[in-house]
Amino acid sequence: FDAVPPGVERNYCDSIACPAGSVAAEGVYPCEPCPGGEAARLMNRYLGQSGKCSDYGQRDVLRIFYEATTKSGPWEGTNDWADGGEGASDDDVCNLSGVGCDGRGHVVSIDLRGRGLTGRLPDELGFLPFLESLDVSDNGLMGYLPSDLVWTSIERLDVSGNMIRGAVPPLLCMEDELNGNGAGGVYSCDRVACPAGTYGTRGRRSGGADGEDPSDCRPCYDGSPYLGRKECGRTVPPGSVDWKGKAGEARDYVERRTGRSAGAVLAVFACMLAILALAFRCAGRGG
Repeated sequence: FDAVPPGVERNYCDSIACPAGSVAAEGVYPCEPCPGGEAARLMNRYLGQSGKCSDYGQRDVLRIFYEATTKSGPWEGTNDWADGGEGASDDDVCNLSGVGCDGRGHVVSIDLRGRGLTGRLPDELGFLPFLESLDVSDNGLMGYLPSDLVWTSIERLDVSGNMIRGAVPPLLCMEDELNGNGAGGVYSCDRVACPAGTYGTRGRRSGGADGEDPSDCRPCYDGSPYLGRKECGRTVPPGSVDWKGKAGEARDYVERRTGRSAGAVLAVFACMLAILALAFRCAGRGG
């Protein structure tokens, strides 16, 4: 502020970071408000924005999303996102596979489960303010769960079955109605995704208020660092005997050796034991 003329009002906070809704070459004084009033402020929510103000439309966000999730090649199935709607209006993106819109053309849902997505979920998803549902389960996504999803209208989120690391952003855990969160005043990150070191049939806690079949996050001891897991390689602590796993191995061995189901073999074995027991009993009476 040494170069500020005397008598000019100073905002010393700007020397630390420009406020939300403003921009500067280096993110600090001198800061200029982003043009567009309140709408521009909502589009530029962070402190210290540098370079230029953000002005993402829906097709811009979807283009960024596609580029971020095709690191190992195009998705499986219908692949009409290749240009992200380049050259089209925001309304036209409603025709892309997996995209759902409301009557005003706002993107409200994205369903890309099991489509072979690879890469990461981009922060720019936060620029879809009307997004209510995002399902990218059972893909090959890595990285971290973006906290910018709190700027959307998200009510249903499924990131299970991927390779996402870290923890669920705390503000997401406090989102009302997200996967049934907030029912009865109770909030839980487990409703967003099971944390690393746990697993569940849905990859998150469910059931109850959200109307889904009950599922909880149970301990897993296979050392995986990923959240939202649906399967576990070891369900008992190291040093303990996995009796359930041993029983499964024995069943598989019997079926391979006999060519019959383990249940049928056990039934025959039980009948043989019953016949032997009856024979011994009769022999005892005869003696």
